[in-house]
Parts: sequence; C-alpha cells; structure tokens
Amino acid sequence: MIYVRGQDAAVAQFVAKILSPGRARTFGPCVAIGITDDDNQPIGGLVYSNYDRDAGVIEYSAAAVPGARIFSRETILRSFTFPLVHLGCHMVCSNIRADNERSLRVAAGLGYGFVTLPRAYGRDVDGVRATLTIEDWRDHKLHQRCRRGAETDNRKAA
Repeated sequence: MIYVRGQDAAVAQFVAKILSPGRARTFGPCVAIGITDDDNQPIGGLVYSNYDRDAGVIEYSAAAVPGARIFSRETILRSFTFPLVHLGCHMVCSNIRADNERSLRVAAGLGYGFVTLPRAYGRDVDGVRATLTIEDWRDHKLHQRCRRGAETDNRKAA
C-alpha cells in the first residue's frame, strides 16, 4: 500500500462516494490520506473533518473499495497518529450506521465508545457516534505494542 498526502479534495470525494453511493455527500474543509495499491490505483482513504481546535475534537471517516484490505497495523497507526499526536486532539469521533456491524466491530476492537443516535441516517435507520479518546488510544494494545517496538528500535540504534 502507498499512502498519498496533498490530494485532500480528491480523496475526500472518493471516500464520500464509497460511504454514500448515489448521494451528494461532501466533507467540507478537510485533510485526507489516500491509499493506493502497488499499481497506484486508489483503494481507500482516511478523511479528517469538522476539526474543532478549541475543543480538541475531530471527525474521522475511512472507506475502502470492496475487497480491499486497507486496515493494516500501519494504516491504523497513521489513522490515529495524525489527529491525536500531530494535531493534538484529545478525541476522534466517527459516525457509523447502526446496521453496519462490521464497522462497529472494528471500532469496538480499536477501543471506541458508542452512543446511539436514533434516526441519524433517516426515519428507519439509527446511527452510532463512536468516540476514541487519547487515553483510550494510549491504553489500546495495538498502540502499546507499537510503542514497545519503537523503544526497542531506538535502543538498537543507540
């Protein structure tokens, strides 16, 4: 996989089409990371929007074309390092359809907390506001493993 920066509008549009096919969804001002395969074909993207600098909160959306497996350890680390470390946010939020069991399972596995939003996606479709605080991320096993790996790498280099 290749991670692409500097193509925010194109990546956001690509992700919006995957998340809301047939609808005119936009993210507004955002920052995005595109993900391409080894042939430089787009297969997914990460979009950060609705950044509230004063509150230290940002919204995060991610999507991939069907069959693409973009959520490697490296992708997950990049997903949360950008908002929680580089921007200094203390919380990342995502909106997920309540019937999207796969995305909810992934979010739960990453340590997100959930709040149900009745009718968030229409009269008959509830949503879930998923939130991940920096403390939950720091305590997460994936983050811990990566920190230990980085410390080991630093000791080897010394």
